[in-house]
Amino acid sequence: MPVAAQTVTIAASGNCAGTPANCGTGGDRDTTWPGLQVDEGDTVTFTMTTSPPITSGTLAVNFSVSGSARNTADLRQANGNTLNANDVIFVGFSRTISSGSASVRAILIHNDGVAEGDETLTVQASAIAADTTGQSYSIGTPSSVTATIRGTDSAPSFGTGSVAAKTFTAGAAITEFQVPAATGGNGGITYAASGLPAGLRFDATGTD
Repeated sequence: MPVAAQTVTIAASGNCAGTPANCGTGGDRDTTWPGLQVDEGDTVTFTMTTSPPITSGTLAVNFSVSGSARNTADLRQANGNTLNANDVIFVGFSRTISSGSASVRAILIHNDGVAEGDETLTVQASAIAADTTGQSYSIGTPSSVTATIRGTDSAPSFGTGSVAAKTFTAGAAITEFQVPAATGGNGGITYAASGLPAGLRFDATGTD
Protein backbone atom coordinates (compact mmCIF):
# COMPACT_ATOMS: atom_id res chain seq x y z
CA MET A 1 0.00 0.00 0.00
CA PRO A 2 1.59 3.34 -1.06
CA VAL A 3 2.47 5.85 1.64
CA ALA A 4 0.95 9.31 1.19
CA ALA A 5 3.44 11.97 0.07
CA GLN A 6 4.71 14.40 2.66
CA THR A 7 5.55 18.05 2.08
CA VAL A 8 8.50 20.26 2.93
CA THR A 9 8.07 23.99 3.59
CA ILE A 10 10.48 26.74 4.58
CA ALA A 11 10.21 29.69 6.97
CA ALA A 12 12.39 32.57 8.17
CA SER A 13 12.65 34.09 11.62
CA GLY A 14 14.80 36.87 13.10
CA ASN A 15 16.05 37.95 16.50
CA CYS A 16 15.15 41.64 16.01
CA ALA A 17 18.38 42.91 17.55
CA GLY A 18 18.56 45.97 15.31
CA THR A 19 17.44 49.49 16.16
CA PRO A 20 14.57 49.87 15.75
CA ALA A 21 13.61 46.21 15.89
CA ASN A 22 11.60 45.31 12.82
CA CYS A 23 10.85 41.59 12.74
CA GLY A 24 7.37 40.22 12.19
CA THR A 25 4.38 42.45 11.48
CA GLY A 26 4.60 45.12 14.21
CA GLY A 27 6.66 48.24 14.77
CA ASP A 28 7.65 50.32 11.77
CA ARG A 29 7.32 47.48 9.26
CA ASP A 30 6.98 48.64 5.66
CA THR A 31 4.06 46.71 4.18
CA THR A 32 5.44 47.18 0.65
CA TRP A 33 8.40 44.92 1.42
CA PRO A 34 8.10 41.12 1.21
CA GLY A 35 8.57 38.63 4.00
CA LEU A 36 10.48 39.10 7.23
CA GLN A 37 12.08 42.50 7.83
CA VAL A 38 15.29 42.86 9.84
CA ASP A 39 18.04 45.38 10.44
CA GLU A 40 21.79 45.14 10.24
CA GLY A 41 22.99 43.33 13.35
CA ASP A 42 20.02 40.93 13.34
CA THR A 43 20.29 37.19 12.79
CA VAL A 44 17.98 35.55 10.26
CA THR A 45 17.36 31.80 10.57
CA PHE A 46 15.89 29.81 7.70
CA THR A 47 14.14 26.58 8.75
CA MET A 48 12.64 23.72 6.76
CA THR A 49 9.79 21.63 8.12
CA THR A 50 8.28 18.31 7.00
CA SER A 51 4.60 17.58 7.41
CA PRO A 52 3.92 15.06 8.83
CA PRO A 53 7.28 14.92 10.69
CA ILE A 54 9.90 12.40 9.62
CA THR A 55 9.92 9.46 12.03
CA SER A 56 12.86 7.57 10.55
CA GLY A 57 15.58 8.04 7.97
CA THR A 58 16.89 11.31 6.57
CA LEU A 59 15.82 13.60 3.76
CA ALA A 60 18.00 15.74 1.51
CA VAL A 61 16.61 19.06 0.25
CA ASN A 62 18.34 21.38 -2.21
CA PHE A 63 18.10 25.16 -1.90
CA SER A 64 18.96 28.08 -4.14
CA VAL A 65 19.66 31.62 -3.02
CA SER A 66 18.84 34.94 -4.66
CA GLY A 67 18.53 38.59 -3.72
CA SER A 68 20.86 41.56 -3.45
CA ALA A 69 22.46 40.69 -0.07
CA ARG A 70 24.75 37.96 -1.28
CA ASN A 71 28.35 38.89 -0.54
CA THR A 72 30.67 38.69 2.45
CA ALA A 73 30.31 42.42 3.12
CA ASP A 74 26.59 41.92 3.84
CA LEU A 75 26.44 38.63 5.70
CA ARG A 76 28.21 36.61 8.39
CA GLN A 77 27.56 33.18 9.80
CA ALA A 78 25.66 33.37 13.06
CA ASN A 79 28.85 32.58 14.98
CA GLY A 80 30.40 35.76 13.59
CA ASN A 81 32.79 34.21 11.07
CA THR A 82 32.96 35.50 7.52
CA LEU A 83 31.04 33.44 5.00
CA ASN A 84 33.18 31.56 2.51
CA ALA A 85 32.89 30.42 -1.08
CA ASN A 86 30.92 27.30 -0.13
CA ASP A 87 28.28 29.05 1.93
CA VAL A 88 24.72 30.23 1.45
CA ILE A 89 25.44 33.39 -0.54
CA PHE A 90 26.45 31.45 -3.61
CA VAL A 91 24.50 29.37 -6.13
CA GLY A 92 22.90 26.82 -3.83
CA PHE A 93 23.33 24.28 -1.07
CA SER A 94 21.64 21.22 0.38
CA ARG A 95 20.57 20.19 3.85
CA THR A 96 19.38 16.96 5.41
CA ILE A 97 16.56 16.56 7.88
CA SER A 98 15.99 13.62 10.22
CA SER A 99 13.04 14.84 12.29
CA GLY A 100 10.16 17.28 11.94
CA SER A 101 12.24 20.35 11.16
CA ALA A 102 15.84 21.48 10.77
CA SER A 103 17.66 24.79 10.49
CA VAL A 104 18.67 25.53 6.92
CA ARG A 105 21.02 28.37 7.81
CA ALA A 106 21.43 31.07 10.43
CA ILE A 107 22.82 34.30 8.98
CA LEU A 108 24.08 37.35 10.88
CA ILE A 109 23.46 40.54 8.92
CA HIS A 110 26.72 42.48 8.92
CA ASN A 111 26.40 45.75 10.86
CA ASP A 112 29.12 47.77 9.15
CA GLY A 113 27.46 51.18 9.41
CA VAL A 114 27.69 51.64 5.64
CA ALA A 115 24.64 52.97 3.81
CA GLU A 116 24.00 50.09 1.42
CA GLY A 117 20.31 50.65 0.92
CA ASP A 118 17.65 48.00 1.47
CA GLU A 119 18.56 44.49 0.36
CA THR A 120 16.85 41.11 0.16
CA LEU A 121 17.86 37.52 0.74
CA THR A 122 15.56 34.80 -0.64
CA VAL A 123 16.01 31.07 -0.02
CA GLN A 124 14.12 28.74 -2.36
CA ALA A 125 13.57 24.99 -1.86
CA SER A 126 14.22 23.85 -5.39
CA ALA A 127 14.50 20.03 -5.43
CA ILE A 128 13.86 17.09 -3.18
CA ALA A 129 14.77 13.40 -2.97
CA ALA A 130 13.11 10.43 -1.30
CA ASP A 131 14.36 9.67 2.18
CA THR A 132 16.29 6.55 3.11
CA THR A 133 13.07 4.63 3.78
CA GLY A 134 11.66 5.33 0.31
CA GLN A 135 9.08 7.82 1.57
CA SER A 136 8.29 10.38 -1.15
CA TYR A 137 8.14 14.13 -0.57
CA SER A 138 7.06 17.24 -2.42
CA ILE A 139 7.75 20.94 -1.99
CA GLY A 140 4.84 22.58 -0.20
CA THR A 141 3.81 26.21 0.28
CA PRO A 142 5.71 28.33 0.96
CA SER A 143 8.55 26.94 -1.11
CA SER A 144 10.62 30.10 -0.68
CA VAL A 145 11.00 32.81 1.93
CA THR A 146 12.45 36.31 1.74
CA ALA A 147 14.10 38.45 4.39
CA THR A 148 14.33 42.17 3.67
CA ILE A 149 17.34 43.83 5.26
CA ARG A 150 16.93 47.51 5.98
CA GLY A 151 20.06 49.46 5.10
CA THR A 152 21.73 51.89 7.47
CA ASP A 153 20.12 55.29 7.06
CA SER A 154 22.16 57.94 5.29
CA ALA A 155 20.97 61.54 5.37
CA PRO A 156 20.92 63.67 2.22
CA SER A 157 23.19 66.69 1.99
CA PHE A 158 23.02 70.19 0.55
CA GLY A 159 26.81 70.17 0.18
CA THR A 160 28.15 73.69 -0.06
CA GLY A 161 24.83 75.08 -1.29
CA SER A 162 23.24 77.86 0.74
CA VAL A 163 20.75 80.70 0.39
CA ALA A 164 21.88 84.21 1.28
CA ALA A 165 19.66 86.26 3.58
CA LYS A 166 17.08 88.18 1.55
CA THR A 167 15.01 91.26 2.32
CA PHE A 168 11.89 92.17 0.34
CA THR A 169 9.78 95.31 0.22
CA ALA A 170 6.11 94.91 1.04
CA GLY A 171 3.89 95.35 -2.01
CA ALA A 172 6.77 94.97 -4.49
CA ALA A 173 7.12 92.03 -6.89
CA ILE A 174 9.68 89.39 -5.92
CA THR A 175 11.99 88.04 -8.62
CA GLU A 176 11.93 84.27 -8.80
CA PHE A 177 14.96 82.52 -7.27
CA GLN A 178 16.02 78.94 -6.63
CA VAL A 179 17.22 77.23 -3.48
CA PRO A 180 19.80 74.40 -3.70
CA ALA A 181 18.60 70.80 -4.02
CA ALA A 182 19.79 68.06 -1.67
CA THR A 183 21.55 64.98 -3.00
CA GLY A 184 22.55 61.58 -1.63
CA GLY A 185 20.99 59.59 1.17
CA ASN A 186 19.18 56.30 0.75
CA GLY A 187 15.61 57.49 0.89
CA GLY A 188 13.28 59.71 -1.07
CA ILE A 189 13.76 63.49 -0.88
CA THR A 190 10.81 65.88 -0.72
CA TYR A 191 10.68 69.65 -0.24
CA ALA A 192 8.10 71.90 1.39
CA ALA A 193 7.72 75.48 2.61
CA SER A 194 5.26 76.81 5.18
CA GLY A 195 4.21 80.20 6.48
CA LEU A 196 4.55 81.91 3.11
CA PRO A 197 2.83 85.32 2.72
CA ALA A 198 -0.08 85.68 0.35
CA GLY A 199 1.01 85.75 -3.28
CA LEU A 200 4.29 83.92 -2.71
CA ARG A 201 4.45 80.32 -3.95
CA PHE A 202 7.01 77.57 -3.48
CA ASP A 203 7.50 75.07 -6.32
CA ALA A 204 8.76 71.84 -4.72
CA THR A 205 9.34 70.11 -8.07
CA GLY A 206 11.20 72.87 -9.91
CA THR A 207 9.02 72.42 -12.99
CA ASP A 208 6.98 75.65 -12.90
